[in-house]
Amino acid sequence: MADTRRVGAGVMALMVMSALALPAGRAQEIDPQDVRSRLHAYLTAYEPRLSALVADEHFEQWPLDNFMTGLVPGTYKRDVFRLRILDSEVAFVSLPANAGWLGFRDVQRVKGKPVKRRSRALAELLVLETADARDRALALLLESARHNLGAPRTINLPSLPLELLHLRNQARFVIDRATRDRVDDCDALRLDLVETVTPTLIQRPQGGNMPSRVAAWVEIPTGRLCKAEVRTRDAQLGVSKFEAVVAVEFGHDAKLDLTVPRRLREVFLMPPRGAGEGEATYSNYRRIVRAPAVR
Repeated sequence: MADTRRVGAGVMALMVMSALALPAGRAQEIDPQDVRSRLHAYLTAYEPRLSALVADEHFEQWPLDNFMTGLVPGTYKRDVFRLRILDSEVAFVSLPANAGWLGFRDVQRVKGKPVKRRSRALAELLVLETADARDRALALLLESARHNLGAPRTINLPSLPLELLHLRNQARFVIDRATRDRVDDCDALRLDLVETVTPTLIQRPQGGNMPSRVAAWVEIPTGRLCKAEVRTRDAQLGVSKFEAVVAVEFGHDAKLDLTVPRRLREVFLMPPRGAGEGEATYSNYRRIVRAPAVR
């Protein structure tokens, strides 16, 4: 359904300010642009720390019966008899020269059965830290995408909102609304951002724009990202008003003393006119031990 190879391309555009909807009380004293600047600083420092990690992913995906567009995700009837379970290794790698933040997935088992490997494992490729190894990791990501239920896609990784919200893509997204909210222990300002620049970061496999809206729950004092949701629309689809959804929740890993992706929820297209839903959990975060540079 979507191709993330364009993610990370820098595009300059004029920033257009829109009216902000702020709740009464203390929220009126909060400048959304200040909070967004803190988020940018947080993500800039966070990127190399998360990029040094690999994690285990358990992903359950199922079709939705009697799918009707416009309903709230999670309210459909799940067809658990066609459940697909993927167990994978994932990594969230920043590309050289500030080119972007890309997620990699190496599917190892489908419904408990090992996947036949055509190349080196993801962890082995990331250790090498060479251009060739990154190319092979990207090929592994595209190969793993075929195991997804529904339309082929590579956007269903926690790296998606991290990249869209990064400073390098600031000019693409305009703040449409800002509201005070809370996520667990996170005193947050929810920033709703709209992509206004074309070509869009997410593209159809055959070419064509897929504009995104991003909701980011940002801890007000620190800029920490506590939760994010990306909604992407493909206007060329015959399914009226269908939006692909990737929502990510973050939590603290005590062993690493770092905020990491903990859970991902998605809504995806099942051609020709159906949809599916998925939930992924992340565990066993560990550091990538890089190979020493060859001199």
